[in-house]
Amino acid sequence: MGYLIVGQRIDPDDWNLRDGNPIPAKEIVDSVLRQAGNGNVILLHDGGGDRTQTVAALPQIIDALRGKGYELVSVSDLIGKTRAEVMPLLSPQERSKLAPTDLSSRCFNGSASSSAPSSSSA
Repeated sequence: MGYLIVGQRIDPDDWNLRDGNPIPAKEIVDSVLRQAGNGNVILLHDGGGDRTQTVAALPQIIDALRGKGYELVSVSDLIGKTRAEVMPLLSPQERSKLAPTDLSSRCFNGSASSSAPSSSSA
């Protein structure tokens, strides 16, 4: 389909449940910050269940990383490609092969973020 595969190294397991409940936002934030030392792609989930804690954690993660001198960029910016090159639209033939649930998840693309120390931080 022409998609690029991007690995990630920072995974706070925000999709996981503890006693049937989402992991608290503070634990998601702490996990990301603990793993961010080498700069890398952060994996957060936006579907598949209750994401209120992930949503609550996101501004805290952004503020904390920026405060430490990290620059947040899209994957396309990170690798020097346009968004269209990174996530091309599905052709009509590809769309016809997908189940309706597959199609809705593949047509909506949020931007992925990466954290890497900016050149101004030392």
